[in-house]
Amino acid sequence: MTVCPKCGAELDDGAKFCMECGTAIPQVKKCIKCGLELPIKAKFCFECGAPQGASSSVGLGNCVSLGDKNVVAGDVVGQKIAGDNVQNKVMGNFINNTFQDETKMVIKCHVCGRHLTNDNAHTCPRCGQIVCKEHFNQEYNCCKKCFKNGRSELIVDINGRGDYTSVSEAVKNAQDGVTIVIKPGIYREHFVIDKNIILRGDADQENAPVIWDDSIIHNSIITIAAEVEIINLKIWGQLKPFSEDEQSKIIVSEISDGQNPDEYWPKCIYVKNSCKLIGVDIGFSAGYGIAASCGEWNVLLTKCKLHNNVRAGLYSYSGTIFSIEMSDFKSNSKGLILNSSRISLRNSSVFDNVFGIHSSKSEAIIECCDFYKNEETAIVMQAESNFSIKTCDFGVSKCVIKNYENKNLESDFPSQLHNGKAFYSEQSKIKIEDCSIFDSSQFGDNSEISILSDVFGIFHNQDQSICCILFSGVNVKAEIIDCNFGLLYTDFDKEKKGQSGLGISITALTEKDESFIQIKNSEFSGLDCGILVGNGRTCLVHKSTFTSLKEAFLVIKNPSEILVDSCVATDSLWTEPGKISKIHFENMDKSSIAVARDGSGNFRTIHDALDYAANGSVIHVKKGTYKASFAIDKPVTIIGEMTDDGEKPEIFWEYEKSDVGIDIKSKATLKNLNVICVSEVDHSSLVFGDGKYYAAINITDNATLMNVTIENSVDDGIIIANNAEPTIERCCIKGCQGCGITVYGAGGNIKKCEIFDNGQNGILKIDSAFDVVSDCDIYENNYAGVKIQDSASGSLNKCHIYNNKQNGLFIIGSAAPKIENCKIHDNKTEGESFYPGIVVGEKASPKVNGCEIYNHLSHGLWEQKQACGAYSNCNIHDNKGAGVEIQDFASGEFTDCLVHENVGHGLQIKGEAAPKFCNCRVFNNMKENIHVEKGSLPDIDDETLYSD
Repeated sequence: MTVCPKCGAELDDGAKFCMECGTAIPQVKKCIKCGLELPIKAKFCFECGAPQGASSSVGLGNCVSLGDKNVVAGDVVGQKIAGDNVQNKVMGNFINNTFQDETKMVIKCHVCGRHLTNDNAHTCPRCGQIVCKEHFNQEYNCCKKCFKNGRSELIVDINGRGDYTSVSEAVKNAQDGVTIVIKPGIYREHFVIDKNIILRGDADQENAPVIWDDSIIHNSIITIAAEVEIINLKIWGQLKPFSEDEQSKIIVSEISDGQNPDEYWPKCIYVKNSCKLIGVDIGFSAGYGIAASCGEWNVLLTKCKLHNNVRAGLYSYSGTIFSIEMSDFKSNSKGLILNSSRISLRNSSVFDNVFGIHSSKSEAIIECCDFYKNEETAIVMQAESNFSIKTCDFGVSKCVIKNYENKNLESDFPSQLHNGKAFYSEQSKIKIEDCSIFDSSQFGDNSEISILSDVFGIFHNQDQSICCILFSGVNVKAEIIDCNFGLLYTDFDKEKKGQSGLGISITALTEKDESFIQIKNSEFSGLDCGILVGNGRTCLVHKSTFTSLKEAFLVIKNPSEILVDSCVATDSLWTEPGKISKIHFENMDKSSIAVARDGSGNFRTIHDALDYAANGSVIHVKKGTYKASFAIDKPVTIIGEMTDDGEKPEIFWEYEKSDVGIDIKSKATLKNLNVICVSEVDHSSLVFGDGKYYAAINITDNATLMNVTIENSVDDGIIIANNAEPTIERCCIKGCQGCGITVYGAGGNIKKCEIFDNGQNGILKIDSAFDVVSDCDIYENNYAGVKIQDSASGSLNKCHIYNNKQNGLFIIGSAAPKIENCKIHDNKTEGESFYPGIVVGEKASPKVNGCEIYNHLSHGLWEQKQACGAYSNCNIHDNKGAGVEIQDFASGEFTDCLVHENVGHGLQIKGEAAPKFCNCRVFNNMKENIHVEKGSLPDIDDETLYSD
């Protein structure tokens, strides 16, 4: 017994039509081999592939017989039945003709329902159904319905030029893995996505299709219940923002008992599975833009905009992990609400909300974001939240901060972008690093705070004093390290009158608790006072600087325990009478010394600071110009204060007052300085002899120079002598009348330097010098790039030596350096003379490995005068002379080298030279690849001899 698929009436086995409603009954048969049910006219089994016997091109399902095989006569008494109505009696004769002309059968298309005959119908081999010609895809040999179901992409166009006019209908019929492409238009609908598909708007983000429905009526526009990716769509709760009156009515409504906020409040997108949203505009919801249900979902948001949502742009509930990049949260009541969730927020903006982020029991990593124009607070953390915030801006947008020159806290600065507060926390843990914070922040009870390398600025206020950081709670543990605190004048406050505020206020209503605040390596400037401590708080201030304060660097209210260690204060200490005994000063003398030309430091000159300094002192040189002519005989560190655009303090050397600008006789460190000779003296007028020398910097101990620029010396830029082994890194030596660097019988490590435009050699190594030069650019010097002589050794590694007016390398006098992985090219001419890329002579024995020597107006390499170098894995090409010329009893050894494309000979051997060549390739040179003149005795193996 079977039943009708439409009305459910019971039918006899084999019935073709329902006697109740008239519906055609699908006809099936069983495979003759495996027994699988098949369409009546299937030619092959879908399971085992067995042929099912002869059949016409069309099955018998959905057919109405009009041929000879019909009731044509007979005596029949019965009733005509149509649905539930019994009509007139029917009488007649019955003759059953068992023969039929199948070409006259009428069949229905299972796609459109039109009647067909056997001649104009097709059977789909995928589903076994009968379709008309219009709904059969000849190319793919299936009906269009099967073709659509099997496609990887479906088109939705509200104007009817796609597969569907409705997104929800396309979602309903799509299979896993399908991409639904939505053409531009406004689609009013809401639906659930329960398949792993992609929804992609066929437009850029600005012109993306809009999917919307009334968010007050419908709880969600889109519910994501599968792993879905949504790209370039606008998903809105209505087509325009709510008015203030409408928002006020919505916001005061209360949640029903027993429901979670994510379930109760309306939302544009309800996340109930892991998903990706890319370039999606989500807004105008009466509740949330996005709400995530309870579950361990992984949600990725990239380039999204969440805006104008009455309750929040995003609400995350218990367990969800959000990864958000390059997205905006704008004009929401709250940008993000985090409840027992985890989030990473990067390269995004949170602005123009009432609150930016409101967190409870959540973890967040926030990097490279800006928070501004949030009416109350940018970030609120409560109930055991744990936040890490790095490289973010508060109270300013990134486009403004880029135009804020050097983050100078005494410059005029626009104030219209500030937040009510940057932070408020209680019972939470927060780490803030490398941020610019131009709003005040407050930290309440049981907070644990780490603030590293941040810039804090508060706006000048004519009416009341404001602080950068307020510690107002009990049991607060905080460390503030490497931070700057200062004053920002607004762009409209030209008189700059009134109160200036303070850097840090450490107070609470109770007089005793377990709070402990550490302030280290920080700077305070331009404020009324640096730190205010009251009500029995405990505080450590270590290695911090207080300058240009109107009142004092430290203000004490009520007995408090304070340790001030190794700090620098150019302004006086002020405290209430009788409270000074609670302040403990330690190591306030020499560990950190500030030098400022404008008087804002401890000293105005570096010379005075050095006289005052002790071993290990760090001398911070602020921006400005200073006089040189001083010696450093203590192991101190001198660090120039660099601006954001790379400007460094300048030290002017006058040759007339001393032969040396800076004489380093200790293991000192110089960093971030410009040393410039300002004397206009011609090099030819200098007097040498009897140990006389001239240099911008003379080094006779294991000193360190980092990011130091030396220019315009009357003679050498740097001299290294007396067996010293200094480190010279990322330095620039240029425009000196002598050599860039001269090494006299000393060593050291010269790396990542630029040495150019000097009057003689870039580097001169003499008198058994043994220094190491690596990763340097040596170019445009008037003599050789590097000259090595007098038994000097050491090494050159990964250097770029080019465009020098003589040789790239000039190695003589029994020198034995090691040259590896260097590029030596385009070293030019002086007058009418031509210079090879490398010259090796006078019994020199360098080891040259892995170098490329090319594009010289003479030979690539010239070995002469009994030189005996070892050359391996070198590439010598495109030189105007010979690739390699060897003469005058030279006997170098060449292994695995390439010599090619040179204008002269590849190898030119003469003057009784006896070089050895092993496994080299010499080819494509304009003259002979190998040219040996009479009297020379080269040893050339077959691989080299026949390599061309």
